[in-house]
Amino acid sequence: MRLVSILLAVAVLFSACSKSKEPAKPVKDTTAAPVVQGPDKAFKPFPKDDPRVVKHANGLMTLDLEVGKGKAVEGIVIVKTNYTGWLPTTGKVFDANWKHSTEPAEFPLAKGQVIDGFSLGFQGMKEGGRRVMWLPSALAYKEASMGDITPNSDLMFEVSLFEVKEAPQSIKDAAAAMATQEAADNAKKDGEAPQGK
Repeated sequence: MRLVSILLAVAVLFSACSKSKEPAKPVKDTTAAPVVQGPDKAFKPFPKDDPRVVKHANGLMTLDLEVGKGKAVEGIVIVKTNYTGWLPTTGKVFDANWKHSTEPAEFPLAKGQVIDGFSLGFQGMKEGGRRVMWLPSALAYKEASMGDITPNSDLMFEVSLFEVKEAPQSIKDAAAAMATQEAADNAKKDGEAPQGK
């Protein structure tokens, strides 16, 4: 009886050892792959003194990190892009397409669709390119508060451009109507403003 118990114990031990020598089966990773500008991307202040920075009269600044070779953004178009937006004073990410999806974002660059600085910052960029943009508050949310964005905040974006597509005429017409209305509102405000002292 004791011999049977010993043989049984040896058999169990042998079985356990032989199983442990089997190669481990690979575990399929079911998590989605992050896009280029993931949450682990380190914030770097905008290099305002870099001679390659393009400085616009309206305060917008852009720097091409990689120049694309495809179709260029001209006017109102639809773009397919990865983007990360930071508050430059704190380095905090306030928005990014990886917060919403593992796929690149796709949207029109038109008034009423995105902030003015975002539309202007993409102009001239080519498919395959990567760019950093500095948006003054006047081209961002101005006096409005939006989530982590406090009033009069400048913003910084890094974008990778994958595709440029023609925007539907309905989007172009709506953007033109909004621009006309905005110009009329600004003219009215200027007319009502008290005369300079």
